[in-house]
Amino acid sequence: MYSIATSRYLKPEYLDYWARIKGVDLLGTGDITHPVWLKDLKKQLVPAPGGFYSLNPKYALPNPYFPDKQTSFVPTGEVCCIFKRDGVVKRVHLLCVLPDLKAAEKFQKKLAKKWNVKSDGRPILATDPRTVLKMLLDTDENAFMVPAHIWTPHFSLLGANSGFDSLEECFGDLSDKVFAVETGLSSDPAMNRLCGFLDRVTLLSNSDAHSPDRIGREANIFETEFSYRGMLNAIKTKKGFVGTVEFFPQEGKYYMDGHRACDFCLTPEQTDKLDGRCPSCGKKITKGVCHRVRDLSTRKTSVAEKKVYYTVPLDEVIGQYLSCGRAGKKAKDMYFDMIKKVGAELDILLFTDTALIAKDFGDRFASGIANMRDGRVKITEGFDGKYGEIMVFSNTAQCVR
Repeated sequence: MYSIATSRYLKPEYLDYWARIKGVDLLGTGDITHPVWLKDLKKQLVPAPGGFYSLNPKYALPNPYFPDKQTSFVPTGEVCCIFKRDGVVKRVHLLCVLPDLKAAEKFQKKLAKKWNVKSDGRPILATDPRTVLKMLLDTDENAFMVPAHIWTPHFSLLGANSGFDSLEECFGDLSDKVFAVETGLSSDPAMNRLCGFLDRVTLLSNSDAHSPDRIGREANIFETEFSYRGMLNAIKTKKGFVGTVEFFPQEGKYYMDGHRACDFCLTPEQTDKLDGRCPSCGKKITKGVCHRVRDLSTRKTSVAEKKVYYTVPLDEVIGQYLSCGRAGKKAKDMYFDMIKKVGAELDILLFTDTALIAKDFGDRFASGIANMRDGRVKITEGFDGKYGEIMVFSNTAQCVR
């Protein structure tokens, strides 16, 4: 809620409501370094099983679809490091995860002594990631850091414009304390496994939700004790970490190279031939995730080591089906009708028998869900900040896996 370019509805009660709708059991709080948000969380959350938190029932919104379901929360926050290394400006986003609100408050106060943490829920820290990591680990031994959306051109660990070429280059002697990275919407696990230097880390996928209805675009799947300790151990060791729910990476807004202002989308090979300049205006092309992965890859072929489920958000599927926008009344009515009759969104997208979906919503809609699950989709790639499009009802669909 306190981060720039986020919805005013990113409040605990709406996060709880939409997590139930989406089928997400555990949700990061976000913005844990912001003192007002931290105060809100301390007021509205109560201890829950496993060392997590849940929303105090007196603050909960009426939820006719899942009245008895409980959303668990874990304290998380993202920070932005902007600093110079060897005369070059670096910009890196980091996700910080802490075991409880007491540790989160301690960490927030440490940051506040050196930087302004009140202006943005994702504060800008004029220091390098190693310094922040050391402060986090000194706060609580069970806290951990995850470099966020590591491949995006701007503000990421491995980004083409302001990142590094390895974890070691970024974190130095503390790089072994980083045991997970967030792949971002524009890459998937198989792309990351092209880079051998990432073999030791767990690949996490998160939603980057700037509004509560975007929760669950990506998610992590665990089969372990439902506790902070169980989650931490699974991420550290990869045991009990089953896999991820993924955007089709082509839908991510930095998947391919391009120049959005001139509406040019380019492959890495085309960018190379153009010497990195837009063929229309001559300005610098934004190199996408595919290009950066290619440059840092150590393998020619790769497979994901864990289970990967590719999805298109249900409201987007409905919008395609009805030939209308996902935010329109018709689409919203059908969305909540499906939630009422079938179940949570992730269950509909991934696991519900398509025959049951067809029973209430027709064979054509069920075929779109089947196409999505099998990767029979038509793709328009995203580039330079513009989201791509994955069409699941097209007769000219291509199998992407």
